[in-house]
Amino acid sequence: MDSNPAEKKTKQIAKTSGYATLRVKKDTRRKAVQAVEKLNTKDYGARVKVSDYVAFALSLVTSDHHALLQEATLSHEDRLKREHKAYIAEHGMISRDEYLGKRLSGEIPPSTQKQGVEKGFESIEKAGG
Repeated sequence: MDSNPAEKKTKQIAKTSGYATLRVKKDTRRKAVQAVEKLNTKDYGARVKVSDYVAFALSLVTSDHHALLQEATLSHEDRLKREHKAYIAEHGMISRDEYLGKRLSGEIPPSTQKQGVEKGFESIEKAGG
């Protein structure tokens, strides 16, 4: 084997970048890029980057927004389990089958919490575009 120094490949030092990829829906990416392009239609100053825009938007998110987003990810089954558990805590042990029977017959009214959360989430969607 020849160990000619000219033929040896030099080790490249890996540069650590401060950036990483983030998977988002195409529509979300399009909206973010369009918003940043709109911000960058100015005569003076540095260009706004998408990462700066997202970081600023994230700083505006409140704990109320967190709760709305968490609630939006619940299935109907999850909500039913949560309401059943709350009913047990307040009224004592009842089987799930009995609970469903009482809910369907109207003895136990449906929770009103869901309706308020959905309205709040809709307002976030409308504000987002």
